[in-house]
Amino acid sequence: MKLEKIFKNDLFRFFINLYMRKIIIGILLGTLAGIIDVIPMIIQKTTLGCLCIGFYHVDNCGSLIAAIEIKIYSILKGIIIAFMVLLPCAIIIAVKSLFQWCQFPSYLIGSEVLLGYSIEALARKINL
Repeated sequence: MKLEKIFKNDLFRFFINLYMRKIIIGILLGTLAGIIDVIPMIIQKTTLGCLCIGFYHVDNCGSLIAAIEIKIYSILKGIIIAFMVLLPCAIIIAVKSLFQWCQFPSYLIGSEVLLGYSIEALARKINL
């Protein structure tokens, strides 16, 4: 089967139009939020590993927020998904230093709430 026939298939176009566009929006907004999240870490001269973890966490949360369909408010969805992704690392960090663990709620409220809201608002704006 030729590639052109696959792209002309109505079911394929329907899937791409509705589902993949929302995931692409989530990946793009997650990447943007990850870059914004890493800028203060660069100023503080943190290690490359911390920069990568910080970027990939926000980027992955953006794609998960877009991909998971839960019938709750988008702000709450951002908090729940980010907390579930962050929980294993938070437990390890809490064992070493409880003070560093206390920074995570402000981090979740700051970046993931805005990420969850912006993904859903942009998807609604373009009728997804």
